[in-house]
Amino acid sequence: MTPASSPTPRRRRVLLLDDEVLILRAARRALIAAGLDVTMTTDGKEALESITNDPPDAVVSDLHMPEECGARFLTEVASIHPGIVRILSSADL
Repeated sequence: MTPASSPTPRRRRVLLLDDEVLILRAARRALIAAGLDVTMTTDGKEALESITNDPPDAVVSDLHMPEECGARFLTEVASIHPGIVRILSSADL
């Protein structure tokens, strides 16, 4: 009799939203190194569609973007999926 193998735990998934591609790439590298699956986009509508179709465990959004207010975006995320962890980031000091 062989021992039952335990299921492999699902990797946590994070969605990144920022208008700065270099910031997205740097954050993606760090999060992948930490063992997370990462999706990134510069488009708020695309991000909401992704969250609606396949909710991640967490969403990180820039505060100031030309086409999107990060705080407003994360409020909308909370209304769609209240259990998603939401993180607001900003380069402003």
